[in-house]
Amino acid sequence: MRALWNAMVIAARSRPEFIDGTTLVVVLIASPLALAVFYLALSTGDGTADSSAQGAVAAGLAVAGLSSTMSSASLLSTDQVNGTLPFVVTASANRVVVWTGRAAVVSGLGVIGGSVGTAATLTLTGSMPAPAQVLTIFGLIVETAAISSGLGIAIGAAGLVLRDSMLVPNVAEQLIAVLCGAVAPAAVLWTPLQVFSQMVPMSHTIAAGREVISGHPAWSQSIEGAAVGLIWTIVGISTWAWLSRRARRDGSIESMSLG
Repeated sequence: MRALWNAMVIAARSRPEFIDGTTLVVVLIASPLALAVFYLALSTGDGTADSSAQGAVAAGLAVAGLSSTMSSASLLSTDQVNGTLPFVVTASANRVVVWTGRAAVVSGLGVIGGSVGTAATLTLTGSMPAPAQVLTIFGLIVETAAISSGLGIAIGAAGLVLRDSMLVPNVAEQLIAVLCGAVAPAAVLWTPLQVFSQMVPMSHTIAAGREVISGHPAWSQSIEGAAVGLIWTIVGISTWAWLSRRARRDGSIESMSLG
């Protein structure tokens, strides 16, 4: 438990959210609120949006997923910039425990952001769901944040092979925002893009959120999202393990860049 707690503390302190109180409020409240409202505004203005409640929930879930994904991706980049990457690679502590602690922090940030965003958009649209639906939606927020961290690890690890470790995460963030189904259901996307949309874990939980608001069961979408998230977690861990072995062999622990 000590190693898990230390991993969580280190991951939290490396995040900009915890620099000071003002930054904490901006990043955890103002930013998710503004992003969720932005997605909601786009979804209600393109002519393909569902009911306001569906758009509100989709926007909030997208914030949860993106927050978790990008926080996970930026962790490795932050390690590289701050010079702590060699310690992460050579740490003697149980790496499963260390990474569990790091994933818990970024998932928690996603849950907070998603909760703030969903509450804001539902309040703005005046379409508060029934109490049972609220609990289900919160469960989807937690799931979305959890399953999105694996994708973030994969993106972050891929970014380490470049000299600018944030290039891949920055590009990926824009693509995920289009593909996840926050602005419009994935079914209305161009057919080739629908295939890529299915590769984004949060696209499945966002679809599940729309089904919940419609009064339909959403177990299948939820399970699909968890499965895709697990696949990305395996890909991310495998990529990180390969980079770690290569860095130990070549002495490139400080950067891991292939260039």
